[in-house]
Amino acid sequence: MVRLVVKDFGPFGEAEVELKPLTVFIGRNSVGKSMLAYLIWALTLAIPRPTRLEKAIVDAGGNKALEAVIEKAKRGDDFKEELMELMNIAIYVLPKALAPSVEEALKKVFTFDLDELVREGANHATITLKGERTSIETTINGKNVDVSIKGPSIDEFISEIKTSQREVTISYDKSRFTISVPLTRTSRFSIIELLYTFVSVYIMLTLGGPFKHLIPLPLPVGLFPFLELFSALLPDSRAGISRTLLRPYIPIAITYPDKQYVELYYALAEWVAKESIDLAAVKPLLLEMGCSVEPVIEEGVYTIHIKTWSGKRLRLPQAPSGIREVLTVAIALSSRGPPHVVIIEEPEAHLHPRAQGALARLIAKAVNRGKHVVLTTHSDYMLYRLNDLIALSRSPERARALGFAEDEVLRPESVAAYLVKAEGDRAVVEKLDVGPEGFSEDEFASVAVELAEERARILSS
Repeated sequence: MVRLVVKDFGPFGEAEVELKPLTVFIGRNSVGKSMLAYLIWALTLAIPRPTRLEKAIVDAGGNKALEAVIEKAKRGDDFKEELMELMNIAIYVLPKALAPSVEEALKKVFTFDLDELVREGANHATITLKGERTSIETTINGKNVDVSIKGPSIDEFISEIKTSQREVTISYDKSRFTISVPLTRTSRFSIIELLYTFVSVYIMLTLGGPFKHLIPLPLPVGLFPFLELFSALLPDSRAGISRTLLRPYIPIAITYPDKQYVELYYALAEWVAKESIDLAAVKPLLLEMGCSVEPVIEEGVYTIHIKTWSGKRLRLPQAPSGIREVLTVAIALSSRGPPHVVIIEEPEAHLHPRAQGALARLIAKAVNRGKHVVLTTHSDYMLYRLNDLIALSRSPERARALGFAEDEVLRPESVAAYLVKAEGDRAVVEKLDVGPEGFSEDEFASVAVELAEERARILSS
């Protein structure tokens, strides 16, 4: 279980959110739903860079331990004790190495100065991730970011280390998997790369929850610069971005979230071509949208063409708005690998209610296959459909009789739902109980009653 706790962040005085396999934020416009979703995405991207980790180790006096590991490794001697000392130093300096990465992620994701993330009238903001074994607290004070970490020691975390001239094998306590690191070149770079992989795994495994899913297995050293592919934000206005930006090598300045969306699209298009996407899972939604997909190489990269129900073949930027809006969402949810954390703003945008129902079933499939999904939504249809899928978990036989596959049903314990609303001069987050029939629909029901009452007044006049 991972909990996100914020204080004086954005419009929030204090809010706490538990991140479950499916986390849903509902509420009116401009109350902070997307801000929480973007924050979750930013935190999944905040992994320290190898150069920052090396500098922090050297600044802390770890250069001697680093050179000792390198020399012993070159001679073929066992360097387990020296490596343990070096890893202890790496964990000690981790907050210092992590702080600039958190700062960078927040700036890129929110696209404005850090002090604008602090609630009006407050001196500073805190963002805390409370994980299974580790707690990471980020403090934003003016334009500065400080990070503190409370987690297990090396002795508590590592169960075994074996070293040789060619390989380091580290077994991690409680995770039940082993990482083997080949030292093809025993150099300063290879040892720093090893430490970088180690601290990244330490953060993710001890936090747990969705962060654990950022670790691909088997785990090759040097992969972490590409972590942005393992956590994806599907921002609002996907249809507009698809129409204007999905052209190979388009020379235009765009915001980081939109840039990452474009890069994700090309990665997903390649995965479709290489059959890393479960297109059978996407097919019901595509049928509802009246289209099929075909990967095509254009200007040296994969892109996606659409064949509509009328037989017309189109590039995705030329497709109808609903298809442009939902296609990347559907492919990301149905990928057999990354992205493992999928964050979607308004998945219902431009979709007919029946299409929203098909998308809800695809979301359930993704959750049941191990992805973590975060949604912000204004749609009563999406909410009702998710609740239907939760209610069906009470009776698998009835679900099958109604045409629902086992992996299209949501277990209540896999879902967290929150109502985000304004109270006075701040936003608050209210946790909604998720039971056998789903979670509260009162927010949308009250709006429906208001509209019905207004219509009655109009018709009676």
